[in-house]
Amino acid sequence: MGCQCTKDNGSNTDVDLRQVKDDQNPFAHQPTHQSQHNNNQKDIKKPDTRTRTQIFEDHLPMKYLSLQEWVHLVDKASGDEGSASISAQQILTGLRVLSNPAREKDLLGNDSIFFQILRDSFLLRLDKETPLLSKRALITWGLLYCSGTIDEKVRTFYTLVQEGNNERIACDDKDFGPVFNLLLDFSIKLVNTFEPRLQPQEQQPQLDAQFLLKFESVKDQLQEDFIDALFGANSILSREQYVGELVERAEFHWLFKAQTVALRVSSYVNK
Repeated sequence: MGCQCTKDNGSNTDVDLRQVKDDQNPFAHQPTHQSQHNNNQKDIKKPDTRTRTQIFEDHLPMKYLSLQEWVHLVDKASGDEGSASISAQQILTGLRVLSNPAREKDLLGNDSIFFQILRDSFLLRLDKETPLLSKRALITWGLLYCSGTIDEKVRTFYTLVQEGNNERIACDDKDFGPVFNLLLDFSIKLVNTFEPRLQPQEQQPQLDAQFLLKFESVKDQLQEDFIDALFGANSILSREQYVGELVERAEFHWLFKAQTVALRVSSYVNK
């Protein structure tokens, strides 16, 4: 049966840029088709085989930052490390300091998906009554897209689900549910809402309302299965036990990458 605890389902939630080669540059245009020249024949367009999640993440600046860089930026850019909130403009300014100004428009301009998400998504808001963004939500978002070792991601995750940074954590900790659900929502709802905006208007796919309804219906089961597998018969784990289990057991690693979250959710939806 595992840990018999009541889970917090988090029902109040919705959804230095480093120098890289030109073909990997975050500010280079990401075409939807690739061309291949064959002697004197016309260019043959090859279809884009990336998933929607992969297309979406190519337009996020976090993909080109380490988790450590992203957390540092979120913590410092507001000018008040003790504050729980930060403005969209402060995030954009912090990123522009790190970026290549000649190419920042694709990722950070007013037409960019990243800017639209900061402006429009309630998932990132400190609350629905303010335009200020939650630092905790931003760091949670970065877990899915920033580079970093599984140890770095798990230790950052622990600071999010154990906000008091205590040395012990219970299976029914109140902070786990909201963070877990944010990771799911960022991987599913945010992609389904904003990725279509990257396509020409006439080609934009409609939201799959049935899939999103099923997604909402499996979130509690995903959370329960995760906690039961992690805690087993225990109701409390030490920090090192908790971190050690998540790092050493590959069955938990799906939670820290948007592509694998999407695959795990689909496996539950399609049962």
